[in-house]
Amino acid sequence: MQGSRYVFLCLIFLLIKIVGLIDENKAQTEVITLGTDRYLFIDDILIDWTRSFGVGAVVNPPFIADRVIVPDMPWENMGYHYYSQVMPYGRVYEGQVYNYILYYRRLSAVYNEEDEESGDGLYCVALSNDGIYWIKPIFTNSVVFAGQSTNCLEDGNEFISFVLFDPNGNEQNRYKAIGHLYNGAFGVVGVSADGLVFQPVSKRLGPIHEDGYVYHLDAQNPGWWEAENQRYVFLVRGRRADFDGMQWSNATRTVHYGAIATSDLLAANAFLLDRSDNPNPYRHWIQGPNGSGPMYTLTTELPRVMEAGENDWRTWQGGEPYTVDIYHTAAMPYPWAPHTYLAFPTLYYHYTANTQPPALTQNDGEFAVELATSRDGYHWRRYPQADSFPAYVSRGPVDGLNLLMVSMGHGMIREGDEIYQYAIGLPRTHGLGAYFDGQYQSIYSSPETLARWQASDKGGIYRLRQRLDGFVALATCGGVGEMITKPFTFAGDELTLNFMTAADGYVEVSLLDIDGQTWPGFESVRLQGNAVDAVVPWPEPATLADLAGQPVRLRLRLFEANVFALAFRHAGISAQTTTSGPNSQPAIPQHILRAECASFPATYRTPTPTPTPTATPVWIRQEFVCRPDPSPETTSTDGYVDRVATAESFADPKTGVVPTRTVRSLRVGLPGWPVAPTPIHSLVSDAASSPVTRAPSPPRPPFSKLSLPSTARPKATTWAAATSSSYRSI
Repeated sequence: MQGSRYVFLCLIFLLIKIVGLIDENKAQTEVITLGTDRYLFIDDILIDWTRSFGVGAVVNPPFIADRVIVPDMPWENMGYHYYSQVMPYGRVYEGQVYNYILYYRRLSAVYNEEDEESGDGLYCVALSNDGIYWIKPIFTNSVVFAGQSTNCLEDGNEFISFVLFDPNGNEQNRYKAIGHLYNGAFGVVGVSADGLVFQPVSKRLGPIHEDGYVYHLDAQNPGWWEAENQRYVFLVRGRRADFDGMQWSNATRTVHYGAIATSDLLAANAFLLDRSDNPNPYRHWIQGPNGSGPMYTLTTELPRVMEAGENDWRTWQGGEPYTVDIYHTAAMPYPWAPHTYLAFPTLYYHYTANTQPPALTQNDGEFAVELATSRDGYHWRRYPQADSFPAYVSRGPVDGLNLLMVSMGHGMIREGDEIYQYAIGLPRTHGLGAYFDGQYQSIYSSPETLARWQASDKGGIYRLRQRLDGFVALATCGGVGEMITKPFTFAGDELTLNFMTAADGYVEVSLLDIDGQTWPGFESVRLQGNAVDAVVPWPEPATLADLAGQPVRLRLRLFEANVFALAFRHAGISAQTTTSGPNSQPAIPQHILRAECASFPATYRTPTPTPTPTATPVWIRQEFVCRPDPSPETTSTDGYVDRVATAESFADPKTGVVPTRTVRSLRVGLPGWPVAPTPIHSLVSDAASSPVTRAPSPPRPPFSKLSLPSTARPKATTWAAATSSSYRSI
């Protein structure tokens, strides 16, 4: 009996070993289909670490070139908020075509006690032809300030925090203003033909809870259209928090992913998520705008794709838990390389009673900008300062002004071989604190400090210069390093590199077969200099086109050099050689970067899954049992009094439709709220017959097409889809 048990265990061990060998062999023979796609070294999915040594990744921070926009208008006398965006424009203003438009948000102006300002019209506009010199267009139908037109959008008391240029829109609604609807819900609040004058629209995109209250997704939620997958994508804001069955605690800001599979963002069924059935929604706001009720914030309703953690807290003052979080991301597809997404998350370093300076409010602190990258917009990899990567844009002194908050604007401009990005830098904190004579205090602490703030240098919008494709560099750890790729196939007859070397540095390039042996004729070629698109000059009679479609490896040997990107292409497509000269030398970075060995972030982060809702029953019964209100005269922290509210409704189990005639409900409101029975469908849907939409499953990475090589070749997959094999939590 014991012997047979031993034999059985041996067989199990042997089976495990065989399966392991199969998986290992599969990993070794997998071939990535690169084609002519431009590959940026924002991750290591192309690197075979079993054959590489002495190299790693290093973030390449941009160069702060100049301050291009300052708060110099009367309606800007309190300075700027901390978000902005730039995009191509190409429209006429006063007889001149402007290539670029930049939106930014100002603080509400304070000018004297007799005048009042509603607080609307805070999203303002600047125009430029070159990205360096900007004008503030004063246009009709703008917000009026002290009797005069301004450069700020009339938003009809809605809250605009992002403008989406929608390629699917018609001429009248190509520009869509994204923000808060009248009740605080996330959605489209306006449409425009020219990006300046918006017509009011109220189209909800964010969820409503089954109890009828909306989810407020805060502000600065960037989005884009994915043509390949025929959907709109938004990275929206939420919270990570602990729930003990009674209350939430330890909340930090997070980033969540939502997609809308439609080409019409104004369609009635266009939602990131229509309804949420989360049994414990996080009530973050007690009172919504315009007298609306409590508002929820996202926790698990949509996949969480980016958040700060213990390592981030540990590097902040005192290492207090939950004192660092991610504010907003400025996330976007990179326009000049497919399957490449970039985000510039703003890290919010909270002040507390124990920091220096101590917090002025419960929401006070500083901002800095990091870098995050993705191949599909869903799985993200941060380059955190806590892991010794430099900040992408640091707070601190710039031209003698100490910037306490630095926040990246959304979008970028390409000018030749450089990219311009824009960041708002402010010498104040999130809690509206600043230093006066060395003392940290609120800018509203006295009429004197307010006047001094208004008369001071309040920062502005800074232009950042970045190398084309230059966000992350493949660099050595000192001495010589070597990178060998995984097997891949390519198309075209030229290989180009975006690289930079020191005077005595070099990059040696050679092509290998799948087993790591040098292909005859493609032995090592040495490159020196600084170029974004240098053709690798293998000598004749070697013809790169002869290897197109065959599995190969690329070897890069580096010494005092950085490599930012590579691409195969067909000859004659805008090549830039490595010849020297003032017009062919990208200025960024200004020196060779060094990395820690194998210093790419470990993996892409696996998004937190959305819980699978239970099947829709015929009868839906929802009860809310809330904590006692500490003060009968005010709302509780939940926005509810200590009562039980029950709602019942009949739903078709196949369609999820809630017929109007069968709806029954009982709601208990706050003082001053109507408490009459209300049909639940009118609270949770924009249409009485809308089906109950459930939280979607996390989407599959979009780049899943497989190439179909001959049976003699190893299995192949797209290089972007290869990232899915390394999606693990970090």
